[in-house]
Amino acid sequence: LNYSIKLEVECLFQFLEALHLSQVYLIGHSLGGWIGASYALQYSHQVCGLVLLSPEGVQAPGKERSWWCQRCLVESPRITYGILRSLRPLAQLWGGQKIIEQALQQQQQLLSSPAACQLLFQRRYSEIQGELLLDNLDWLKVPSLILQGCTDTPEAIARSQIYAQEAPQAQLQMIERVGNNLPEALPKVVARHIDEFVSTQIERDGGIGGWMG
Repeated sequence: LNYSIKLEVECLFQFLEALHLSQVYLIGHSLGGWIGASYALQYSHQVCGLVLLSPEGVQAPGKERSWWCQRCLVESPRITYGILRSLRPLAQLWGGQKIIEQALQQQQQLLSSPAACQLLFQRRYSEIQGELLLDNLDWLKVPSLILQGCTDTPEAIARSQIYAQEAPQAQLQMIERVGNNLPEALPKVVARHIDEFVSTQIERDGGIGGWMG
């Protein structure tokens, strides 16, 4: 199966059709945020609002190198893992042990989701670039809440800032003391922000058909 954001959007459309949900709020984390925003661009009449947690889907200027490094982590995982492990003793000498450990942790996180790896790294670069949203975010006119951990990577923070700056009705909420595991680390905080956002929109618009996470 050749994964793509377009395919994921169409699968979500069919799923919501099967549930007979004509209007929803979409909540997405990381890759799910990219899919949710893409869905809202294509089916804006169905989406009352978006909550995006550290969303993918845009490329921060000057961060192409980071993408290629992440791709190396998942394309030949055994080789990369062996190289990183062998560098540990040397890294201790020049104070780079933290960088090695972060790379190993990131590799483990990426490999735990094969579908996400294929969507983000294991397609032609031109295919991925063709589905990025930066040029379309000014058309994302549904109310959107962007939640972002303050100690996440600079690339992730930059992506959330781009969403907030380019989407007309987006607001960015930075969450203290959390990095790239925002939903797992602070579920109650995330739930509170979602509840406040949705409640505000319901009061303004008078109700919705449902919500999807």
